Amino acid sequence: VVPMGSLGLLFIYHIFDVIRERIAHMDDGEKDEYEEKWDEETEEAENDVAGLSMSFLTVQAMRYAISGILPNQEGIEPWGAAISHTPHQCHLLMGCGFIFFLLSMAVLNSERVLETPERLERFIEILNN
Repeated sequence: VVPMGSLGLLFIYHIFDVIRERIAHMDDGEKDEYEEKWDEETEEAENDVAGLSMSFLTVQAMRYAISGILPNQEGIEPWGAAISHTPHQCHLLMGCGFIFFLLSMAVLNSERVLETPERLERFIEILNN
């Protein structure tokens, strides 16, 4: 689910990037500072949406894989299911949270260490959200 969601978002974002480029070059054939800022802010918003979407899908998929119960859109499980989790399932979920914390720290530190090309830079921005 998560790879399909990320591929779908990247495809849609690419289409919208092409549309923005055409609109920016429509009037005078050049991209002025306002159009650059518009493109930059729009990509920033897209990165925020992608980060939120991917994190939501990842957490929901992890919770389902660990417990076998799919929470609703708000992350809430039925009461009977919520109190029936084993200690092993709770420890697995906490371990996954700790692993994601370590991965987040690695992504934040890799941004300082590596000089990244533009596409990889956008991927890191999405992971930061």
